[in-house]
Amino acid sequence: MGGSAHMAHSTPTSQTTTASARAVAKGARPPGQVPHMEERQRQRPTTLEQTDIGPLLDYDGVAELLNCTPRLVRKLVETRQIDSIKVGRLVRVERAAVARYIEAQRRKAVS
Repeated sequence: MGGSAHMAHSTPTSQTTTASARAVAKGARPPGQVPHMEERQRQRPTTLEQTDIGPLLDYDGVAELLNCTPRLVRKLVETRQIDSIKVGRLVRVERAAVARYIEAQRRKAVS
């Protein structure tokens, strides 16, 4: 009988659900909770094509596009004349950054 008296004072769980508990039941995260790894991977683009940056070029690749030496490319990056990306200790350049550099250097002919 002691067990049934205890049960009489407890409230049914369906009445005590909170908004966050209902959200969790629907699959949403409660506020402040870190998303699970699978959810984070779904949110983040997985390939370079999805991020629209294209393949990144090293100094040699940029030098080939500009028809110059990798040393000049290194100098352009160091003096911030061309945009670059640090990948750890490596330096990479987007093709779009090379195109912007070329446009910035373009000189109009004088007639």
